[in-house]
Amino acid sequence: WVRSEEQRVGEEQRVGEEQRVGEEQRVGEEQSVGEEQRVGEEQRVGEEQRVGEE
Repeated sequence: WVRSEEQRVGEEQRVGEEQRVGEEQRVGEEQSVGEEQRVGEEQRVGEEQRVGEE
């Protein structure tokens, strides 16, 4: 009985770690998306300045 309980605890820990890894990946993807949006906005601002100078 004791050994089976330890196995179950070990499996639960592994599942918890996998969830955390999955959440970290999602956070990382959201950050890169946010950076891409910011880069896109900066490019647009640069193009507007060029148009204004012309």
